Amino acid sequence: MRSDSRGEAVQFALSIVTGPIGPIFMRRFRSFLPLVVLIAVGIALLSTGVLNRFRPDTLAAEQASLQLQIAAHPVIAALLQIGVITLSISTVTPT
Repeated sequence: MRSDSRGEAVQFALSIVTGPIGPIFMRRFRSFLPLVVLIAVGIALLSTGVLNRFRPDTLAAEQASLQLQIAAHPVIAALLQIGVITLSISTVTPT
């Protein structure tokens, strides 16, 4: 009989520590998880060199290339812009 009361005491103590959702540590860690993920993604982008695309000289070269493509194909550029705007509006508008 004494072992049952000890088991119940252990279960009660565990229920206080864990709570209804999970351990207290996991609840606090879950609140910081988005920040940890953003920091990890930032470190990964910096270490791989992907952010080098956003240098001013690279952006200027890409803008010039896009302007040449638009000048060469104005109808396709206009249809593409209409399609992108239509898609963005249709995905944001609630039904």
